[in-house]
Amino acid sequence: MKTCRADFLFATPSPTAGLARFFDFAGTFDTYNISADEAEADGKALYVDWHCVGNELRIALNTLPEKVR
Repeated sequence: MKTCRADFLFATPSPTAGLARFFDFAGTFDTYNISADEAEADGKALYVDWHCVGNELRIALNTLPEKVR
């Protein structure tokens, strides 16, 4: 099953990049995943939120005993 990732707007650096960022005083390693505009970013975030809710509901319904369903 896919895990829900609510932090898709932020880039996730590797451990090596994280170490390099410690010495990056000019801020050249600061990167973000971008969208064309605010509406697109909001749409992506809303989709991911509801996708996570759907996954949680699916898990909850699959763990219910047959008698309750």
